Amino acid sequence: MGNLQAYTKSLEQQLQSMNNTQSSYHQFIVSENKKLKQDIVTLFQMELNSSKEITKTHTKITNMTTVLDKKIQTTRLELKQNWNSTKKFLNTVLSNEFKTNDRVLALESNISKTYANVVQKLRAWSDRKLIRKSQTTQLRNKTELNSTKKFLNVVLSNEFKTNDRILALESNISKTYTNVVQKLGAWSDRALFSAWPDTTTIHAGGEIPFTNIQVSNGIKDLSSIRNHGSFVCEKDGYYLVSCFIRTDTSSAKFRIERNNDIIAAGSKHGDTGFESHAAIAAVHLDVGDVLHVTAGNTMVVDSKFDSVFTVVQIM
Repeated sequence: MGNLQAYTKSLEQQLQSMNNTQSSYHQFIVSENKKLKQDIVTLFQMELNSSKEITKTHTKITNMTTVLDKKIQTTRLELKQNWNSTKKFLNTVLSNEFKTNDRVLALESNISKTYANVVQKLRAWSDRKLIRKSQTTQLRNKTELNSTKKFLNVVLSNEFKTNDRILALESNISKTYTNVVQKLGAWSDRALFSAWPDTTTIHAGGEIPFTNIQVSNGIKDLSSIRNHGSFVCEKDGYYLVSCFIRTDTSSAKFRIERNNDIIAAGSKHGDTGFESHAAIAAVHLDVGDVLHVTAGNTMVVDSKFDSVFTVVQIM
């Protein structure tokens, strides 16, 4: 009888030890679950902080707002997908741990085997936790590195495009400057002259001798002007031709002629006092064409500033 009581007491002690072990293991599982949740919250907060840093960087690069918005949205989507994958993985781990816990409870009758299995599984779980933490850190670093590389590629691409536009602009400016210089050179080389005659009387049909040159430019041979008052065209183009004459002849006529064809004329009628009358025309001249002024009838031509013949190349 005494042996039976001792055996019964021993069994009660063993049962109490098993209950204490089960309670300690349950508390350990609850504690580890809390730590795991805290790690998840920390990881999530780290991901949010990383996203905020990317957003701050984006707002500083004002010249690339559209491109960076797309990149940040893509990065956020990738982080969200990675986070969802991580949550699924953690849920799977927790589910497996709960199943393991159920198996441990079902095998409480074998204290030694249950304890060995619990120790082994806890070690494995700790190793997986470290591996998951390392993998998560590597993934976050890789994501940030890829985003930085993409951002730098966009910046470099825009920089190259800007350099190309600057080179094209410099080329256009150089061409424009060359064209301006050429046009200025053409302007400075255009033919023109103004001349007046000496006071004289010219008979009908006679050429009025505007032989005193006041100004000239772009005319190589001035001899026909100095000798006769005639302009011989050396450059084809459009010319503005002007002539005014001061005379006291009561009835006077004069004509501007191109190759003896009248292109403009002026006249005075019925007054014996001095008066100035003018004629002006725009005309196209070819090389070798001759411009001169002739009298329509016998008339007096006053000199210098009162009578002037002017030819200007305009195009």
